[in-house]
Amino acid sequence: MESLNRSLGILNDLARKDRHRTLHIVGAWPYHFNPQFSVLLRGVSVHDLLIMPPGILEENSVLATFRLEGYTPGMDIQVNPQLRTKVGCNQSLEKNH
Repeated sequence: MESLNRSLGILNDLARKDRHRTLHIVGAWPYHFNPQFSVLLRGVSVHDLLIMPPGILEENSVLATFRLEGYTPGMDIQVNPQLRTKVGCNQSLEKNH
């Protein structure tokens, strides 16, 4: 019985300590993003290129939006994102208890 009480005491101590901790979000943080459109066909030009502010990349993150003037479906467009990332950790959510 003493072993069971000791085990429950250890479990309770660990649970008490973890109650005030939050999950650290770790992911890729873009620090350089400079999309380059190579091989644009004659008459096609990039308009309205908008690069989003940096943040932890998540599934389906949008890095930039753009509009191509003169583009028709089926044209071959090549883009090099020239994207560099660092490992990022969001610690601002951690409680100080």
